[in-house]
Amino acid sequence: MKGKYEALKDYLADYRIGLLLFLSEGTILAMVLWLGGVSSEVAGYILLLHFFFFGAAFLFSFYGYYLRRRYLKMLCDRKKELPWIEKREGFYEQRIFRLCDELLEEQNSLLRRQQAEEQNRLKSYQEYYTMWVHQIKTPIFALELLLRAVEESSLVAQAKAELLKIKDYTQLALQYIRMEDMSADLDLREYALESIVKNQLKKYALLFINQKIRLELAEFQLSLITDEKWLSFVLGQILTNALKYTPSGGQIRIFLEGRELVIVDSGLGIRAEDIPRLFSRGFTGGNGRWQKDASGMGLYLSARVMRNLGHEIRLESEQGKGTKVFLKFPEKYLQDY
Repeated sequence: MKGKYEALKDYLADYRIGLLLFLSEGTILAMVLWLGGVSSEVAGYILLLHFFFFGAAFLFSFYGYYLRRRYLKMLCDRKKELPWIEKREGFYEQRIFRLCDELLEEQNSLLRRQQAEEQNRLKSYQEYYTMWVHQIKTPIFALELLLRAVEESSLVAQAKAELLKIKDYTQLALQYIRMEDMSADLDLREYALESIVKNQLKKYALLFINQKIRLELAEFQLSLITDEKWLSFVLGQILTNALKYTPSGGQIRIFLEGRELVIVDSGLGIRAEDIPRLFSRGFTGGNGRWQKDASGMGLYLSARVMRNLGHEIRLESEQGKGTKVFLKFPEKYLQDY
């Protein structure tokens, strides 16, 4: 009943000019009959016929309108395409209908051309950046070999730390490109979480040493279904953020609570108003404006990766009192993916 009531409202709105014309015509007809001295019985009979034929025409027109509206509403609800000809006969005047078809086809053709051009442009950008990332790895690797041959000193240690950052930024760019088709790059298996964590800590050991930051790693055991490369990327982003915003002499603690890995630093902390937007693309917040090299992409990509892997990430922080990052791993099996 509600659908018919809404259809009636729409019908009256669409055909309001015809309704006004009918009412005007009825009023004029009644005045002509009255001024012409036609008896009330004859005048009433004529007006009754007038309203009867109008009522029949109204019901016929409204019924067709209602059926067309219901059919289109059903297509909208089911997200289906409207058949071009066979299902739309009688919807409107056929000549107008054909013009609408031509207009829609022209617009669709224009949209398809624009989409094709946009896809080609995006593909060219992706190919270029992918090539650039792979090419830049060669001089990075060469520089790494040269630094290994140099005698150890504080300057060499600093150079190695900066080289590690360059490699991370390069990997960040590559992961951003791969994110568009992440499902094709997944290799889901059962892994020991502590092994993945320790590998990342080993990777960033030089930064811990250079910045004189203490590490407190609790013993834990947790098996989970994940992709080692992508989860390592997330852990790397969390650790580099913790190292970046923790002053010399600070501490980073890592431990497990249930199926949630907690990474706590004693760094600068984050403003309360920045926390809800930290996982937004390009958002750097107050700390990011202080650290000029912040891109605002690390946490954004981490949140997307965790979501695609079926994991969860959240963050708690208080300015001046450090930050806690929680990586939650709900129990899942391979058949769940």
